Amino acid sequence: MEAIKLHLVDYITKPLDIKKLTLALKEAAKLIVENGEYVIKFISGSFYNPNTQSIQYQNNSYNLTTKENSFLKVLLRNRHRTVEIDELLNEVWDYDEGSESAIKSLVNKLRKKIGKESIINISGVGYRVILD
Repeated sequence: MEAIKLHLVDYITKPLDIKKLTLALKEAAKLIVENGEYVIKFISGSFYNPNTQSIQYQNNSYNLTTKENSFLKVLLRNRHRTVEIDELLNEVWDYDEGSESAIKSLVNKLRKKIGKESIINISGVGYRVILD
């Protein structure tokens, strides 16, 4: 009964079945993301909630625009590497109306919302997000 109060996803018995454990973990992760309990913390101390598409930073709350949210999601999906400018143009703008100056403008707006140290520029290559 106590486990039900804790939102039990599955009950796994011994011996451990890896497939059943994997399914239970995926279901638990899905519930966390869907219920808005999942936030990402940047090096600046700001928090991003993908469900509400909002940022909490220095006692302020910011809603992201569609482009800001798309840009941030691309960086987060690729957080272990620098995302090249062409890739950003393709994924965020579909090469239509996008340019390097549009990326720079978007980065400046995002840095004001999440902290300037949270997005770094690798000159001539692209951008990378820095998490806590």
